[in-house]
Amino acid sequence: MAIVVEYVDAFQATVKVSWDLPFYKKLLAFPWSEDDPILFPLREPGFFVGEGLKTTRFETLSDAEWVALISGNENINTSPEVPHVAERVTIAAASSKTFRVQGISAGLSHTTAAKLLSDSFGLKHQEPSIELCSLALDLARRDEKVATVNSPQLEATLKAGDQWQKALPDPFQSSQSARPRYINLDTQFYGFTPLAVPEDDNKHLFDIVALPGLGGHAFGSFKARGNNYMWLRDDLPKDLPHARILIYGYDTKLKDSQSIQDLDAIAGTLRTALKIVRAKGSDRKLHEKPIIFIAHSLGGIVLKQTLIQMADGDEQDKANSRLVRGILFFGVPSQGMDISSALGMVKGKANEPLLQGLRYDSDTLRNQQREFCKEFPWQSWTEWLENGRRTSSLGRTGFSHTGLAFVGGGTELLLPYQA
Repeated sequence: MAIVVEYVDAFQATVKVSWDLPFYKKLLAFPWSEDDPILFPLREPGFFVGEGLKTTRFETLSDAEWVALISGNENINTSPEVPHVAERVTIAAASSKTFRVQGISAGLSHTTAAKLLSDSFGLKHQEPSIELCSLALDLARRDEKVATVNSPQLEATLKAGDQWQKALPDPFQSSQSARPRYINLDTQFYGFTPLAVPEDDNKHLFDIVALPGLGGHAFGSFKARGNNYMWLRDDLPKDLPHARILIYGYDTKLKDSQSIQDLDAIAGTLRTALKIVRAKGSDRKLHEKPIIFIAHSLGGIVLKQTLIQMADGDEQDKANSRLVRGILFFGVPSQGMDISSALGMVKGKANEPLLQGLRYDSDTLRNQQREFCKEFPWQSWTEWLENGRRTSSLGRTGFSHTGLAFVGGGTELLLPYQA
């Protein structure tokens, strides 16, 4: 938010700003969407949290500095000599559009795959042309890999849209097939995208699956502002080299959405996709790898509904359900949210019922919370902000310090009692 004033002589002005509860909850729901500029709440007249900020590079703040910032301490030092993230991450260029690339031969290395893309789009004489940030084995086609790339040159070359297809140049065509091979690019990131997959199956010990929230993006919702750093892709594989790290995208944008799916349908699609990506071999036998979920906002509601369906599903569903070892919820509105500010964008549209199901008095959410707590009576560690101070509690699934189902705006970690 900014206020611009043009004046000649000295003047005095009073500015009053107010917002509703959904705005405040969205403010505290971390990680924020890359397209959401909300940063700091107003605590009292005449004082802004973050008033003394010297930088907007929030990824460089230490834990102590974040605490000082959130608590409203104006005397914080926000210019650390050594950036905490930058020292581990090489991807720190100015932000550019991230593309998902599918159809890359599994035998190609990072260098060769980058050359393939440069040659395919006529960028081989431009340096640097392609920044290939991840290259992981495809979840369904074991002879292919999936990449995420950044390239201002590629972005400028492509025509308008969000999906593109390109025939591979001759050196990369298969001599055993008469059909030409293609690579596919998109920026939607719908369905599953692998960010990191251990090459040795014996070193693949567990899966991590991240889901974005309402109006979010599978990749962008977990990406830093102002550069191409994405912690699930660029840092987490270093900390957890035995994890297969996946993101899952689905259409939840509000404005101009063509989606007619309700909560059950979205959850059912995720449930089916999980069975596919966790199948092993041609016999479709399931991986017996534990799963850890990370869910933001609506992603948590979708995940709860998926797990409820799985608990009453077929053998594969129940096996996947039993293998869930933890869930990290960020700002999930389990008791609903004030949707009045968003209704104007969806009124009379196909996606209005989905948003209506998230309101405070929603029978859908009330029934979901009851079923989820019944099926998954896990340990629940909840953290939230209360009067500017971090507060936490340990209890059963879905219950916070008020004794009610957990309300969005904080963080909740769920763990099975046997974990």
